[in-house]
Amino acid sequence: MAMDFETVKFMRFLFAFVGAAIGAAAGVKYFGMAGAIGGIVVGAIVGWNTVDFFKGRAHK
Repeated sequence: MAMDFETVKFMRFLFAFVGAAIGAAAGVKYFGMAGAIGGIVVGAIVGWNTVDFFKGRAHK
């Protein structure tokens, strides 16, 4: 699965945004506003790195 740099960069931002939205929704449901902030951070980090797992570059 070959992707150029611009595609990978776009997918990183897209997955990070979606992950942050999901994390915020889950965090606010269970822990209130502090949970939403934590969910945004964790969701964005996981979303940002998801592209590497799909491309098989997680070890680099």
